[in-house]
Amino acid sequence: MQTLLRRVRPLPYLVLKHWRGLAGALLLFGFFFIICVGRLDPDFGWHLAAGRYILAHGVPATDPFSLTMSKFRWVDHEWLQDVLWAGVYHLGGYRLLAVMWAALWTAGVLLVTRTRSWVVVGLTAGVLAPFAGIRAAIWGLLGVGLVEWLVASKWRQRYVAIIGLFLIWANVHASFVFGLGVLGLGVVMDRAKDRRLVWATGLAVLASLLNPYGWQVYLEVWRTASDRQLAGRVFEWAPNALRPAYLVFVLLLVCLVLSLEGWRSWRRYLVAGLTLVMSLVSMRHTVLFVAASSRHLGRLYRVAANKLRGRLQLAFVAKYTLVVAVILPTVLGSQLRYDRESHYAGRYVAYAQDHPCAGNVFTTYDNNGYLIWKLPGFRSYIDGRMPSWKDGEGKIFDRYLRVFNDPTYRDLEFRRFNIACVVVLQVDESLTHRIQEQFFADLRAQGWQDIPAMGSYVVLARP
Repeated sequence: MQTLLRRVRPLPYLVLKHWRGLAGALLLFGFFFIICVGRLDPDFGWHLAAGRYILAHGVPATDPFSLTMSKFRWVDHEWLQDVLWAGVYHLGGYRLLAVMWAALWTAGVLLVTRTRSWVVVGLTAGVLAPFAGIRAAIWGLLGVGLVEWLVASKWRQRYVAIIGLFLIWANVHASFVFGLGVLGLGVVMDRAKDRRLVWATGLAVLASLLNPYGWQVYLEVWRTASDRQLAGRVFEWAPNALRPAYLVFVLLLVCLVLSLEGWRSWRRYLVAGLTLVMSLVSMRHTVLFVAASSRHLGRLYRVAANKLRGRLQLAFVAKYTLVVAVILPTVLGSQLRYDRESHYAGRYVAYAQDHPCAGNVFTTYDNNGYLIWKLPGFRSYIDGRMPSWKDGEGKIFDRYLRVFNDPTYRDLEFRRFNIACVVVLQVDESLTHRIQEQFFADLRAQGWQDIPAMGSYVVLARP
């Protein structure tokens, strides 16, 4: 009994012993909570609506929210996360989701860094800040981090855990495909010496098929990943913006690798190098790059710090100056708003409660998910699920852009889908100023009426 009591230490003792780590974790949680509660992702609305729909009716065979692609086979590879969002939102609203997702981002950073160095942890958080929030991207960070931890661990049940991980991961986010690639690459690099890992990898592939769509989930991932036009159309698919935190992270990692280990250790950094290239081509993959490389940065930084200890008196000041200089501009420039819905057509939603549109609504690409959430019965012309979708008439994104550029085609589409209201940003970065002004002028010339006091949106109603 006395031995048991000595092993089970009281909570106050543990808190006092690890107070620095706990304080750092709370600070990290607060950092991500500010981001989560202050930022509304354009896709949040349709994710929430999808979760509610699945809870009420089950997984849909076709798209229930689309005006233009209602018969399209919708593969919602994030269906389980959508259900989770709907359930948590029902219990505590957006703030409870913000608390939960801030905790997940905090756990993800601590998992992938695996270091006590708050310089590395802070720098990693700074790189992730522009991509954080209540977003599905967290599953890529957690998934890759767990895969690498399980493969390297000595836990007896790690192979079973790997299979279970992919069973869940394949139902919450498409990044599970990358996770399978990491597993497969590990098997190849090890020359299949670990037979249990080989079997676990094969069973993980089979486990990923246990989803409502089976093998079709891979087709959906390929449809999106192979669409080269996304980089010029959807912001998160664009080439990396090379923000300060990202540049410092990459430069520090490269310098430490070359100075401490050199090119001979390239095998160890193969996944990190691959994800670096992916993140440069598309900023969307920055989360995967951080997940694959942060543990290397933490290990190398620890080695470098031990070598420099006692030699550089300015090291202490320099490292915290580095963290503040990187994180502070990142937070201030992370598009956080006191009113997280200010970028969306909230004023139109309030107006539409008393003055519903006489037909369907055509709105800006990033605003459709918001209206799916806020306006019951709203059906989108295009939204965040659909940029790569196509049918016999071609890609829906091409048709969306053509509505702005071709007045004849616009008139046909508006009559075909009974568009009676237009809700479009005054300044949409995806469209040129000339195209937008001509779009508004053409509709006004046809007698469409302006609805005033709509904030950053121009709202026109059909005569």
